[in-house]
Amino acid sequence: MRKERLETIAGWIAVVLMALQLLLILLSWILDASSSSPTVNSLLSEEGIRWFIGQYTIFLTSPVLLWLLLLSIAWGSYRESGMGTVIRMMTHRKKVSFRQRFSLRVSLIICLLLIMLVVLLTAVPHAILLSSTGHLFPSSFSKAIIPIIAFIITVVSVCYAMMIGKVKTVGALMHTLTVGIADALPLFIIYIFAMQLVQSIIFVF
Repeated sequence: MRKERLETIAGWIAVVLMALQLLLILLSWILDASSSSPTVNSLLSEEGIRWFIGQYTIFLTSPVLLWLLLLSIAWGSYRESGMGTVIRMMTHRKKVSFRQRFSLRVSLIICLLLIMLVVLLTAVPHAILLSSTGHLFPSSFSKAIIPIIAFIITVVSVCYAMMIGKVKTVGALMHTLTVGIADALPLFIIYIFAMQLVQSIIFVF
């Protein structure tokens, strides 16, 4: 029921974005035809059509698309592993099995080791991920901070799922890594229409 509700909300957002796109196309044509605003580019002109078709894949392949993909993998892996449920049970002092408790502790150790590795690559003098001037922002680290976070969450979640026995086969591993993408598909649709609208606004005005 919750998934259907989220899909309905995402659907309405997509419809609104599509309507705004159509309004923008019409507005750009009217303003260009009336010559009241010579700086406006019409999306229905030859230049506008060539730009939209020729640049479509380019303005869709932004870092946001990669972030959305990696975060959906991380979230799906975390949720599918069941680690969050065990953490909540332990927080409310509910009984958990020895295997769950042991797997959680090992996973937290792995998480700390990965965080320490990131710190070593960023915090020490002349660290690899710092910029050429020694700054953290902007740097290779700042550009990859979202993928790094997603990678840590995914690795820790998969390790927990393997230790707890939820992931025993390659097929189960693939399911754990892809279930989040399936749930996030409505967000990808919204992303496509949103980027299309934003880039069209930039072109028109």
